[in-house]
Amino acid sequence: MILLVSCSPEWKLAREYFATKPSTSVMILPAEFVFKTSHKEDIPEDTSGWQNWQADTALMNRSTFIQYLSDSIILESYINSMINEFSGLGFHVYLEDHADEFLFTGGRAYILNIAQIEVEEYYWDYYDSEELGGMVYSKTLTQEAVGIHFWLEFTQLNPRKEGRRLFYDLLELQDEVDGYFTESLFTGEVTYKYFISELEPSDIHSAFGVLGRIHAGYVMDFIMNQYIGEHLPPGRVQRYYLHFNRAEEKFEPASRDRFEVLE
Repeated sequence: MILLVSCSPEWKLAREYFATKPSTSVMILPAEFVFKTSHKEDIPEDTSGWQNWQADTALMNRSTFIQYLSDSIILESYINSMINEFSGLGFHVYLEDHADEFLFTGGRAYILNIAQIEVEEYYWDYYDSEELGGMVYSKTLTQEAVGIHFWLEFTQLNPRKEGRRLFYDLLELQDEVDGYFTESLFTGEVTYKYFISELEPSDIHSAFGVLGRIHAGYVMDFIMNQYIGEHLPPGRVQRYYLHFNRAEEKFEPASRDRFEVLE
């Protein structure tokens, strides 16, 4: 099955794309700041007379994570990681201060605008269940969690047309729970024992370094799959959206590891 799939038109065209792809440049436009929002809404005071900014400030000051996140650390980690991965994939990478040089580059040229990054903080319910002695036992734990949202505008430049796409991606992080049900040999009582590895602000900062690399790969995959879709035999529908695994130098189905294309 693996051999048959890897010989399908999608894999052949992916190899053809890498064998023939022209010089490709990308200019990255970083976001200026990171939006941070808390949805916990657990302010003890009566906020009925407050203005929105007062409630937002109180939630920020009571937050577990977002008040400790640094925009400079986030953006530097994300963009540097993205630049390194684009370079490893063979792109010529530019930032806005080299826009003149970028506009006169040869081959294909793209602009990747990191339009918005938002970190949301909220509670997340962890649920576990197990059947013991013919009965189903369950446990719900409230965890700390964050959602990291990205909106990226991707524009291809060429003399004939200008194509723009809006990409979206979401990463959710939460406390890690290692738990299990246990039954007492003496009383038959079932209890749930668990250990929580708590999410830390440093974990969130580190995630952005990983996401920069991942998103550069998603852009590469998008360009490659555009080529595949345009060069399939007439009447053939693209069955596989492929990902290029740079570490192992192979193509594989992307599954859900890709951008959501909003426009």
